[in-house]
Amino acid sequence: MAEHYIPDDLPTRIQHYINGEFVDSVSGRTFDVLDPVSNETYATAAAGQKEDIDLAVAAARTAFTEGPWPRMKPRERARVLNRIADAVEAQETRLAQLETFDTGLPITQAKGQALRAAENFRFFADLIVAQFDDAMKVPGSQINYVNRKPIGVAGLITPWNTPFMLESWKLAPALATGNCVVLKPAEFTPLSASLWAKIFKDAGLPDGVFNLVNGLGEEAGDALVKHPDVPLISFTGETTTGKTIFRNAAENLKGLSMELGGKSPAVIFDDADLDAAIDSTLFGVFSLNGERCTAGSRILVQRGIYEQFCEKYAARAKNIVVGDPHDPKTEVGALVHPEHYEKVARYVEIGKSEGRLLAGGGRPEGLDTGNYIAPTVFADVKPDARIFQEEIFGPVVAITPFDDDAEALALANNTRYGLAGYVWTNDLARAPQLLAEPGSRHGVAQQPQHSGPAHAVRRGQGLRPRPRGRLPVHRFLHRPAGRPHHARQRPHPEVRRLGLAPVALSLVVPKRPRRPPQLIAQRGVARQRRTKPQPLNEERESHGQRHHHPHGPGAGHCPLRLHGPRSHRPGQIPGLLRGPARPARHL
Repeated sequence: MAEHYIPDDLPTRIQHYINGEFVDSVSGRTFDVLDPVSNETYATAAAGQKEDIDLAVAAARTAFTEGPWPRMKPRERARVLNRIADAVEAQETRLAQLETFDTGLPITQAKGQALRAAENFRFFADLIVAQFDDAMKVPGSQINYVNRKPIGVAGLITPWNTPFMLESWKLAPALATGNCVVLKPAEFTPLSASLWAKIFKDAGLPDGVFNLVNGLGEEAGDALVKHPDVPLISFTGETTTGKTIFRNAAENLKGLSMELGGKSPAVIFDDADLDAAIDSTLFGVFSLNGERCTAGSRILVQRGIYEQFCEKYAARAKNIVVGDPHDPKTEVGALVHPEHYEKVARYVEIGKSEGRLLAGGGRPEGLDTGNYIAPTVFADVKPDARIFQEEIFGPVVAITPFDDDAEALALANNTRYGLAGYVWTNDLARAPQLLAEPGSRHGVAQQPQHSGPAHAVRRGQGLRPRPRGRLPVHRFLHRPAGRPHHARQRPHPEVRRLGLAPVALSLVVPKRPRRPPQLIAQRGVARQRRTKPQPLNEERESHGQRHHHPHGPGAGHCPLRLHGPRSHRPGQIPGLLRGPARPARHL
């Protein structure tokens, strides 16, 4: 194995950042931060306690009540957010090195995380400028206005997998909407979070708007959740912790935004492109070391192709390169921490009694130290098995056969999770039928003839369903208890086939197929404009995520551009319009 790479200028002490200054804990307490390859301590971090959270919340509260940030015009805040994005992009290489060193992610997968983080800030900078309020008229009586305002201090608690990018998912909308924040990063990976302070300072963010307190979840995190001056908590992490936060937040009726655990199914029907399905499901569970909430860690395969799938899948899994995270050849690196390694290793041993081991099953040869586990594949796993039911969060997958659509749906929904799901089939009617079944808790996506990573249509966030028709920015804004009534508009059938939630769209069908128009739908106002033809299989970026939308046999040539609320960033979806041209009309 290549010599382990250690980034230059690695800090040996990580402090809190409160009211524009780096500070130690009031108590002086610290905790060790480990390198996941050697499991040796490379730094000590300040261990925040209740008194440190109190100081951070007081600074954020003062910045909110007395400072300029919540009173700036949206355009002024957007300029700051764009400067933040520029600074993040400029540090892409450095961020990838630190993220790989701190988390054990392969360097090839850590690269690009900075660009995704920067795009999150640009997205919300654009969005907040286009933010609008609503007015509802009660005929002959009154007009009601919806005036959205920043809430106050947002407590942000983030996970240890791809921490820098996931922190940007919370920081960008909270700051864009004029809130002040206290960030509590995961204790396993505090390194990259410490970079935000200088980035924000150089971009012109006022002191006190951003505060960071390191520490353990049961100490610093618990104090943040219970603090009476923090009306909003946004948490991404494990489901048990999420339940605890729900209970502790109930006392003060806090607003909660959560993305919790997942045990997502990937359903492979016998009419699917087998090689493409294998490509995608391998990536879906073994990329990012398997430490991802949307990992398709339960693969359900129709019985007619089951043995063939298992044989090919196991052969591919055995060829995955496990090694030092900084080696460009590495495809699976070291798990984040020895505690997590022990948890995953226990599940591997459990799996040996619950299924047929096809690949992996322990530490790879030649890697005697570090948190390494070989990509592990179990087949013939029963639905009541622990490795089928419980989130492992590592490079471990369970494969189970099924006979028909009804059994596939029952197996897919046979867990307590409901985060994501994947369907591989060339029958474009099958996926929405599965999704429409009562009790279906997983989102699905059709992947006909597609060789890239599968796209998860997220139907909910862990145990908490996601509101429809509103972007995450609205979680950080005050709004009235009642919801305005929107005129119902029937979405185009091809929109329904893609599994997209309807968001008050109005579409126009092109008159002539010779020069495909863009179809623009904004809050019920449709207009048509001519553009050059666009590629059919472009990426759509939504909430900082990149998803691939496939197009199957017989797909039309006309790209659809769909907007929800008019502030939504446009994305491209391959056109599925077929048949003879029709006069333009509303659908």
